[in-house]
Amino acid sequence: MAQKKKRNNITQEIIDTLVEASDLTIEWMNNPYRQYRRIRGIMEPEEWNRIFREKKKRRVLKELKRKKWLTERREGNQIVYELTESVAIHHLKTMIRSTIAVLPEPSIVLVAFDFPEAARKARNSFRYFLKSVGFTQKQLSVWFSNKSILDEMQALVRILKIEKWVNIYLTDGT
Repeated sequence: MAQKKKRNNITQEIIDTLVEASDLTIEWMNNPYRQYRRIRGIMEPEEWNRIFREKKKRRVLKELKRKKWLTERREGNQIVYELTESVAIHHLKTMIRSTIAVLPEPSIVLVAFDFPEAARKARNSFRYFLKSVGFTQKQLSVWFSNKSILDEMQALVRILKIEKWVNIYLTDGT
C-alpha cells in the first residue's frame, strides 16, 4: 500500500509538472517576450548575460565553421581557430561592392583578362563579378570602372591566384 501511495505521489508530481509546462508553453505562444522576462527574472542579470554571451560565441563559431570560414586545430591543451582565405575573398568582394569613391575624371581602372579555355567557369564567374560591382565591358575580356578600387582588385586577384591571367591597370582614360 505504501508503495502504491508513493507511486501516486510521483505520478501526481509528473502531472503537475506537465500541466505547469503546458501553461508556460501557452503563455509563451501568446506573448514570447513575457516568458523571456519571467525566465530572466529568475537569474541574476550577470549570470544571464554570461550564459548567453557564451551561447552567442558558440553560435557564431558554428556558423563560421558551416560557411567554412574558420578552421580549428588542437595545439596541446588549446584549440586554435584560424580564418580561411574565403573570409578574405568575401571581405574584399564586399569592400569592392560597397566602394563609392570615384577616381578623378580622366582616370579609370582597367581589367584585362585571358583565362584558358579549361577555366571557362572561372572566366564566366569573374565576368559576372566585374559586372556586379559596376565595371563596364569594353571588349569581351576588357572591363573598366571609375571607382577607386585598384588596390582591392589587385589584392583579390592575388588571393584568388589568377594573376597570370588577369592584369589590372590604372589609366588616365585616353
